[in-house]
Amino acid sequence: MSYWNYIPAAAADGVVYTKMYAVYGNHAVADCDEYDASGNSWTSKTNGPAVTATRQWPGTNTLGGKMYVMGGRDNSPISDTDAYDQAGNSWSTKATYAFGPIFAQYSGVCNAKIYYSGGNNGDPNYGADGQETDTYEYVDDTYTDKSVAGPTKHYVPGMAVGDKLYATHDSGVNETTTISPATDNEVYDPSANTWSAIANEGTGMSRTAAFTADDRVFVATGWGGDGATRQQMDTVEEYSVSGNSWAAKTATPTERADAAGTSLGEGAAAGYVFGDSQSATRDNDEYSVSGNSWTAKADLPAPNRTKLGAAGI
Repeated sequence: MSYWNYIPAAAADGVVYTKMYAVYGNHAVADCDEYDASGNSWTSKTNGPAVTATRQWPGTNTLGGKMYVMGGRDNSPISDTDAYDQAGNSWSTKATYAFGPIFAQYSGVCNAKIYYSGGNNGDPNYGADGQETDTYEYVDDTYTDKSVAGPTKHYVPGMAVGDKLYATHDSGVNETTTISPATDNEVYDPSANTWSAIANEGTGMSRTAAFTADDRVFVATGWGGDGATRQQMDTVEEYSVSGNSWAAKTATPTERADAAGTSLGEGAAAGYVFGDSQSATRDNDEYSVSGNSWTAKADLPAPNRTKLGAAGI
């Protein structure tokens, strides 16, 4: 979900979950917090495995009643895979990502497998983008190289709808001040093992929050700019899978970037955006698909965090 969805926060095909989770982030914490949408409340859960400094931009997806957190940046990229069991409120160590340390990949769940591609395997300003497309099978706890190169992107939201994985725009941003985001998007078809271009977005943004709801993809907030300076955005755009088209939606209540985005599944009626790039806010805002409107919800628990993972279970 989660980025992200570069906090990729993907639900298994068509499932609607009951809770959503926020994990790790840019502080030296391994917090795991659970949000109950029906009660509009957060509860602290068992922390994830300890980190040296931080675990930023992990790939976060849900399968089989567990949330799988892969990779991330802890001073440097890591290749750990850890699973959170909602029923037991416990964590377990899974297979190491077989293709090297990575963070800020785009990922999603298709046909009961987690698909990963892209990402960054080096310094956030100068590291090389990964291109491999890989799968994780939770039953066997194994990674498989699909032998097809994905788009050369990182800090990119990856969202799965139905049986396909969508990678939205390019980063075009570094950790300092400049940005020049693209608007191109691609889709991966697991059955054909191919990537292909889809409609461009209307607004170039980077390091956005993204979520799926009502079987559509939503991209919200992020860094925008003119190639010289960057600025936080409140832009929201919706992608129609059936129409292969983008539409502008109601802006978020606050401008932000590097926020987390997730929902309670592809078929959910709402999505959520929380946190922000400068760790200045813990705002948690809910987007209603039918109402095309935003409502402030209970804040993400302290500490202020950004670049965190998020998913529904």
